Amino acid sequence: MQRGISLIEVLLTLSILSFGALSLAGLHGHIEAANTLAAQRNQAVGFAQAKMAGLRMGLLANPAGVPAAGQDSLGPSSSGSLVVSPGLTTRFDRRWTITPDASGDLAVIEITVSWPGPPGDIHTVRLDSLAIRPLRLPPDL
Repeated sequence: MQRGISLIEVLLTLSILSFGALSLAGLHGHIEAANTLAAQRNQAVGFAQAKMAGLRMGLLANPAGVPAAGQDSLGPSSSGSLVVSPGLTTRFDRRWTITPDASGDLAVIEITVSWPGPPGDIHTVRLDSLAIRPLRLPPDL
């Protein structure tokens, strides 16, 4: 009867454990990339929502003073764009259009925020909303 552990068993155990550790390291890289993308998507949605709120308020206050389309960039100060957050490391391009319907009572607001991902990959978030023109009350009311 043999007692103890042979060298072959030890090597086999070490190879299985090292394969598992390498697999976990690869998984960590994928999790980190997914976490970064989720954080960027969260920032993009926030930028789109902020612009949507500004455009809706502008349409309520002064419909004639709101441009029908526009664009701006948000990102680090080195990119020459508007800085929104000191920790922002990605450049976001924001475009919007306002399209009135035939009656003139409604307007469709469309905002698209895009940013670069891995080489050659562009990510995009789009928000659409309807804005109603404020009611005009008669002067005697």
